Amino acid sequence: MIIQIEDKLLKEAGITEEHLKEQLALMLYDKKLFSMAQACRLVNLKRWDFLALMEKNNISLNYDESDLNQDLKTIAKMKLDI
Repeated sequence: MIIQIEDKLLKEAGITEEHLKEQLALMLYDKKLFSMAQACRLVNLKRWDFLALMEKNNISLNYDESDLNQDLKTIAKMKLDI
């Protein structure tokens, strides 16, 4: 999908195309519409760089109790497989 925004609009808003993409990726991740991997692809950043961008913009990591429980189950299974 291609979204075209006139350069004039970005200039009037005082933002760059890169900044707009970053804000879009952060918003979609924060609203749990994109995974971290998807958000990273949108802005062409490595995971650690996207985490730094999240911190800079006060965006929390999407990780809740159900994620923790799933991780604990995975770790327990891995221990049994060894």
